[in-house]
Amino acid sequence: MHCSPRFWNIFRRESWSLRQRVCDASRRCWCSHQGVSHERKEVGSMLLITCFTQCCWLIRQIETNTCNAFISRRLCRFAREYVYGDRDDWIMHVRVDSSPQFNRDYLVSEVDVVSLDKTFSSELDTAMQDVGFATRIMPLQILGRRATNTAYKYRALLRALRLEVGSEDLIKARTFSMLHDMGVESKLAMVPGFSSDCDDRWFDKALPLHDLDHGLHNVMLELNECWEVDFYNAWERQLNTMAKHFSKADNNERFVKQCIWDNPKIEGYARKKAIAGMFKSTCPTLVQHRWQYMHDVLVWVTDRRKFLMYLDPHIVSSRENSEGQSGQSDDVISDMDAAAFKLLYTDKLVSATFWAMCAVMLILCKWGHTVVGWLHGCWCHPTQDDRAKFRKKNKGANCKWSGRRLIELSCGSALEFLADLRSLRIENSSLAMESMGLLVKEQQKASGASAAAGDDMASDIISVGFVTAKRMLESRFSQLTSFVREPPWNLISLLQFLIVPASVRSGAVVESRQIAATMLQKFDQGKFGDVGDIGRRFLQTTHRSALKRWANSQDKFMDLSLFRALLAYASSLNVMQRLEAKHHLVQAGAVGCFPQDRDRERQHMHCACVSALS
Repeated sequence: MHCSPRFWNIFRRESWSLRQRVCDASRRCWCSHQGVSHERKEVGSMLLITCFTQCCWLIRQIETNTCNAFISRRLCRFAREYVYGDRDDWIMHVRVDSSPQFNRDYLVSEVDVVSLDKTFSSELDTAMQDVGFATRIMPLQILGRRATNTAYKYRALLRALRLEVGSEDLIKARTFSMLHDMGVESKLAMVPGFSSDCDDRWFDKALPLHDLDHGLHNVMLELNECWEVDFYNAWERQLNTMAKHFSKADNNERFVKQCIWDNPKIEGYARKKAIAGMFKSTCPTLVQHRWQYMHDVLVWVTDRRKFLMYLDPHIVSSRENSEGQSGQSDDVISDMDAAAFKLLYTDKLVSATFWAMCAVMLILCKWGHTVVGWLHGCWCHPTQDDRAKFRKKNKGANCKWSGRRLIELSCGSALEFLADLRSLRIENSSLAMESMGLLVKEQQKASGASAAAGDDMASDIISVGFVTAKRMLESRFSQLTSFVREPPWNLISLLQFLIVPASVRSGAVVESRQIAATMLQKFDQGKFGDVGDIGRRFLQTTHRSALKRWANSQDKFMDLSLFRALLAYASSLNVMQRLEAKHHLVQAGAVGCFPQDRDRERQHMHCACVSALS
């Protein structure tokens, strides 16, 4: 790429000192775009810097791509020699997810390299903390729009793993779990090898796991089907409008100024100041395909429900997007949304129905929020205060066991959440009882009767929908988590003595031996049915003798190979949110150059450099 002669004439007319400064600047400009902007401010000659930018920008592109390729090759060699060597005792957990963007399907994969060299069954106090974790992103795989089935993604996953690990035999022997969502990737762990005589799984040691966070997300999204369609849509429209309005800081400030400080109904400076302090934080935005946002919105709204009634509904008017068209956006409030929202302040029955529905939905969303918090937590930091202290001490980093709850799940922790779900009652929530009481009173006033009547009353719709939602959540959550209590997943429960306090560890060891004896007995009697290749490895072939000695109390400590094999499976994640956060890497690809143009570009850059330095 040549520059116009006018730029070079300007360059030659400059002083020698400025020429030296620009030559030094150009060398730095070749490295990064930030260098160009920085030197533009220092040198002060806009035309001159533009000249060097046009001449040297291709240098930056090619040198960056060459540097990236060089670093990638060196990283792969380093990983194959020092991370994925066949000398140490390590295993890896694979997580796979697809990211459809730019008319293509990108396969994003990640592995946890788990080191078990320092873990011993005789050191129960430190066994869990001696497990080492190293997370690595696999090379990004690009698939076509029509190449998104299981076979193509299976080949892409193997290609990414081969680039990183190198040996297919090592990949097959060290892959102990595959975590995925409910999409096409869920079949990758069950795909056989490419050879015609191979009928078994290629990843024969990999434990198939589905993302419990993603599964619970799908379960909670079905809450809207537990109420009548028109009833739920009207309530959600009003809640969404309120969240959109109070998600803007300027709207909150205007509300505090006009409806709090200038409101004669609120007496006392201290009370007004306290109420104004509650609106310093904005309301979260309601996103329909992310149910966790509904929980955050309901918490924010219900905590301020008594003060939100001071809002002038005429302030909330319809807003269109930047193109003058209505649509679904954080800034768009349609005429229908604004009209439905104004009913909260003009119709007392509608207002009472809205707040009663908010209180009842909050009960269900709190249960789901508790489950998600537990799934993302760890056994060693059970409370939120413990996790906050750990993050503060470790500069914001989470515990390495966060999200690895397979031991507790195999022991039946999901049953405790089901019991909590069954115990949910409207009567147990003071907010729900207060809101439902106000709704019944408004219904009595509207009907003119002394008692609520009619099957289509709002209070009856809310109560019946609450019971329906509980039953739906119970069946879906039971279906989502019941597999963990079946073989071969429940073999991980033998390690329950690792996560209990030291004072009760001896009892947990006895219970672990009893569970092992029961499993062996049921397997021999044929009550387990098909336990899969992993179950047969523990109950029939490789680890059977060690498991039998453990069940019969012949070994004081569990056999080391059996212990490390169980711990390897127990160290897998059961949530995949960390991988979903890596989807932004799809947009971070460097701009490549065509090989046929590389020689011509290098010749142009050489000429530009010679002219600049002459």
